[in-house]
This record gives sequence, C-alpha cells and structure tokens, in this order.
Amino acid sequence: MLYQSFIEEVCNSVSGLTKSGEQVNVHKVLKNNGLELDGLVIVSDECNVVPTIYINSYFNQYLTGKSIDTIAEEIYHFYLQNKNKCQLDVNSFSEFENIKDMIAYKIINYERNIDLLKDIPYKKILDLAIVFYLKLNKDITGDFDAASASILIHNSHLDMWGIDIEKLYDIATANTPGILKSRIKSINTIINEIGQNKDETFSDLKLNKKGMQIDYNEVITGNALEMYILTNAEKTNGASCMFYKDVLKEFSKALGGDLYILPSSIHEVILLKKDNHNLVKSDLIEMVHEVNVEEVADDEILSDNVYEYNFERDEISI
Repeated sequence: MLYQSFIEEVCNSVSGLTKSGEQVNVHKVLKNNGLELDGLVIVSDECNVVPTIYINSYFNQYLTGKSIDTIAEEIYHFYLQNKNKCQLDVNSFSEFENIKDMIAYKIINYERNIDLLKDIPYKKILDLAIVFYLKLNKDITGDFDAASASILIHNSHLDMWGIDIEKLYDIATANTPGILKSRIKSINTIINEIGQNKDETFSDLKLNKKGMQIDYNEVITGNALEMYILTNAEKTNGASCMFYKDVLKEFSKALGGDLYILPSSIHEVILLKKDNHNLVKSDLIEMVHEVNVEEVADDEILSDNVYEYNFERDEISI
C-alpha cells in the first residue's frame, strides 16, 4: 500500500509540473528474467517518442528521506532533457523493407522468461532463447543514444510485416555480427587497461560484479590459467557473440583446444581452455551460480549452467 500510494503521489506531483498537452501515465513493463517495473511516461503532442522513466528506484530514495516534490522535479527535468532527442517516423516501421537491416538478435534465459516469450518470436537453444529486436542507428534516433535505442520484436510485428520466424532468424543471423562486432580480450589485458585508465576498457560492461575477477581466481587455482571475455563492441547483450559464425571456432583453434564458456551475464561470457587440469566443471557451475546470486543484477543473469565448445564438431553443449 505504501508503494502504491507513492506511485500515485509522484504521478500527481509530476502532473502539477506539466504543460498543456502533456499527460502522465504509468504502466507495467516486463523486463528480462521476469522483472516487472513501473514505467512513467509523459505523453506529449509535440513528439511521438518519449523516454520511459522507471520509478521503482525512486521509492528507496523516498524511504531514505527524499521528498515527493524533489523526485517529481527530477523526473520532469529528465523528461525535458530527453523528449526531443528521438523523433521516429512510426509509419515507416510498418514496411519490412525499411527495417530489415536493423534486425539483430540477443540471448536470454529460457525458463526465466516464459511469460515474455509468449508474446515474442524466439528460437530455443540449450537453456537459452534467441530473441530479436530492431537496433536503431543514429540516422533514426537523432541525438538520442543509439547504443541504448532498440525495439523488441513481438509476434504482432511479424504479422504486420508478413514474415515468419525462420526469415526473421535468417536475417538476424546475417545482420548481427556486422551491426555488433565481437571482441575477445584476456582478463589480464582488461585489468591492465583499467589500471592505466584507458578509455577503451571493459570496466563499464554492466556486469555489476565488483571484484568479479578475484572471485574467479580464488576458485580456479594455477597462475597459468588465462581467461578471456567475449562480448560485442558496445558491450551490451554481448553474450550473443557465442553464437556468431566461426567466432568460437577461430578462437578455439588459436588457443589450441576446446573451451568452457561461463555465462557471466547477458552482456558477456568468459572463455577458458577446457584441458586445463585445474578445471572441474562442477566447481565452475557452483561458481557461476554464486556470482549470479551475489553480484549480477536480476535482469542481467543469463544462466547458471556452464557450456562446452567442441572444436571438432563446432558445437556448443551443456
């Protein structure tokens, strides 16, 4: 009841700040892994795309003393800063030829997203689901951050475009490696780059794992073990790179052996050479589970399983 009252008071306070032609609405948003958030939007006659502001996190600020009026002012200020940064021709999205080059895929956990998968096209693989979205570019989004601008593809989109899941999958498979190029770096290199304060680092991978490297090294003994991070150039939804054609094959060939794949989050995976005698798969599984529980945001967990890549078969298995 306290939280519901908070939402109502915030909406009323934000409404008091709005101008003519602006209307405040709150709706439930189903995010990855079943996370449900309350999204506040200010609908305006001036623009057809407005930011969704998730107000759940503001509740904790309210409980620690921040006033409703201050929260409302921050929300409205954010809206004013971002409302004109992205203008889309919504009608153009109804034509498949206009959007086919933007189609990409990402991977999420299958079991954790059963409800979401009822409404979106997907391909099940292992314990994961390949899902599809439109990766908007700078030409489409204007001043808006193109790295975070995307539209999840729903079943209704396929009906509108007159295509099936197989065509969607084929296009996404062809597009994604070019739109979001894969990157592999050793953790030692990443740590060195962070220490040197280089701009091109993986310190902002959205892992939410402070000291993650230490966690792994405490479990895996032996200084000779090398770990590698596989992600994409934007370091967002980069775990999908494990399914790019030839990425694991070429890396496994260069490393000279089969691989363990540790699902660090939806944004990246960790690659380990499998034939290291210090590695015990049951230990790796336990470690991944512990890190997921203690360090990874709920909506960024990919899996508690550890995958194996076989070079000869060019195959990923659990």
